[in-house]
Amino acid sequence: IRVSNLAEGRRDIEIAAGLDPNNAIIRSYLGKAYFEEKRDPLDGTQFDIAKELDPRDPTPWFYDALRKQLINQPVEALHDLQESIQLNDNRVVSRSGLLMDKDEAVRNATVGRIYQNLGFQQRALVEGWYGITVDPASQMAHRLLADSYSALPRHDIARVSELLQSQLLQEINTNNLQPQLAERNIQILEGAGPAVSSFNEFNPIFMRNNVRVLGDGLVGNLGTSAYSVVPSILYDRFSLSGGVFQYWTDGFRRNNDVKDTIYNVFGQAAVTSKLNVQAEYRERHSEQGDVAFNFDPDNFQRTFRQDTDQWTYRFGSRYALAPHSDFLVSFIHGNFQQDVDQPGLSGKTDQDRNQVEGQYLFRHDLVTATVGGRWAKGNQDTRLFFNGALASQIKDDPKDSSGYVYLNVKWPQNVIWTGGLAVESIDNITDDEVRVSPKAGVQWNITERARLRLGYFQRLQRRLTVAQTIEPTQVAGFNQLFDDIDSSHTERWGAGLDTNPTDNLYVGAEYTLRKIEAPLIDANTFETFRFERWEDLARAYVYWTPHRQWALSLQAEFEQFRRAANEFLVVFGGHPTKVTTVSVPGNIRYFHPNGFFAGVQGTFVRQMLDLAPPSPFFTSPPRDSDNFFLVDISIGYRLPQRLGIFTLEVRNLFDQSFFYQDQNIQVAEQTVTPRFFPTRTVLGRLTLSFSLFN
Repeated sequence: IRVSNLAEGRRDIEIAAGLDPNNAIIRSYLGKAYFEEKRDPLDGTQFDIAKELDPRDPTPWFYDALRKQLINQPVEALHDLQESIQLNDNRVVSRSGLLMDKDEAVRNATVGRIYQNLGFQQRALVEGWYGITVDPASQMAHRLLADSYSALPRHDIARVSELLQSQLLQEINTNNLQPQLAERNIQILEGAGPAVSSFNEFNPIFMRNNVRVLGDGLVGNLGTSAYSVVPSILYDRFSLSGGVFQYWTDGFRRNNDVKDTIYNVFGQAAVTSKLNVQAEYRERHSEQGDVAFNFDPDNFQRTFRQDTDQWTYRFGSRYALAPHSDFLVSFIHGNFQQDVDQPGLSGKTDQDRNQVEGQYLFRHDLVTATVGGRWAKGNQDTRLFFNGALASQIKDDPKDSSGYVYLNVKWPQNVIWTGGLAVESIDNITDDEVRVSPKAGVQWNITERARLRLGYFQRLQRRLTVAQTIEPTQVAGFNQLFDDIDSSHTERWGAGLDTNPTDNLYVGAEYTLRKIEAPLIDANTFETFRFERWEDLARAYVYWTPHRQWALSLQAEFEQFRRAANEFLVVFGGHPTKVTTVSVPGNIRYFHPNGFFAGVQGTFVRQMLDLAPPSPFFTSPPRDSDNFFLVDISIGYRLPQRLGIFTLEVRNLFDQSFFYQDQNIQVAEQTVTPRFFPTRTVLGRLTLSFSLFN
């Protein structure tokens, strides 16, 4: 099978099953072989036999979950996945009993897709957080988090960092990686752009020599279209893939257009059974207007333009020192050029940066450790022009470094204590400092169906090359990498409870508080001042699968952003001092065994702004709050033989117009795509998968 003689390999496994018919592991592998040959229901029958032969083995439950997801039975897939988790020490299964295949890299995307198909986003995060705590070298858990973070605003740094860690830990494979996944600030509509998670759920579950091509295309109103093509090849100890992604939209108003083009080439080699090396090249070109949603849809810059070009070179390796320990190395070189134009004022930025990181991972039943460090240095040249003449020029050679230790101790059996320390230093034109940042947390499995999470940590926001790092992104299930202003001092407190009262019901809630000391530069004196900002976030969720074909979800979220009234952006920019947002989405989804699926979602949103008049955010007459209810619908079909998926989505079905403030006022530049759009959007998408050797 490894050299792509699938039929011959399957016949050998059939002989093995005939010689030892009561061996559950062999039955699981026979089911996997039938799955690769797309011989349903033979594959499911073998998994059922394996479950009966060894009820305590998580392997058949896990693979049957992947199978059911791909035949449009995500509810049953979820139940099988949960069973495999409970049988495997309460975490996502990561290896079969025989250890005869290294297929972890080609299974992970489907796990996240099960949760996302059902609309159970928070549950995917919970499983990913716990999986990384138990095993920080789990490539699957890192990829699960990377996919799950894609739906959360201001989590781009965490998302691309988890993806980097997943890549460094993976075995060679034909896992087609879309070019845009490793990039941040992709200004696309939610649901637009080629599908992120569904794209890779077509991965084979046996690693074998093959050539695969995955394609994805999208068309919609508002002048929206996109496509992605990713070919890949696996031969012996080498794998190679490349891809192109393009996205265009006119946006929902004038000068709201975006055009993005990304290319990548990725190669990996298993030099020995212990040493893996990889290299990647990415190139990105983007053009956009004013994409921020500043409460009033008419409050935007008519002539603002931003063009960005970026080139990234990345090298990495993983060396397995022993079965319980690994060493990772990552090197990234990035070149960044950006032009910003407004009437009478324009700016040009050129930036080069190198980043080197190393990390040691240790795993034991009672303790896991992550020890690492990073060093980065670059140069930056920023020029400002007034009416075409050079008005000012700022040159900087920023440097930063850090060292960290994270420990997870399992004692007693149902409690994991997390402790850590990071020493972080930065040296740039605005700051020159060294800080010690403590990390602490606990995850307590109160019962088999309830987990309590508590966390506290500090962090110094450092400038990252293409935003990726291999430092842990979370502590006890609370993210610590946000898209904040560089050199910010941050603290976060968090508490969460996640429960599974019955086999088909999930209930949970969490609350976090963040304090940010953000550095802002006086445009006249170039002096740096620090201003306090606060962010409150409370969320609760209820997920229910009342029937094998139905999934229901209800969530509630409270967000509040506060800052001082004397902050420059308030005094001179008219930005609000406080933004409070309450959103309550409810979702119903249906899945039919013949491949059809559909969903409807209703979302209530109420938002209130505290403004310091006079402010350009004020409308005429002044308005500082709004509430609205949006309805989204979707329908789709899974093509036979796992050839692909077609979906049609309509967001804001009744074409509601409203006022809404996005989160771009909390970051240094326009990087956050608005969660809601005050116009109807219609999107049709087709994903196709082809293999040279079936």
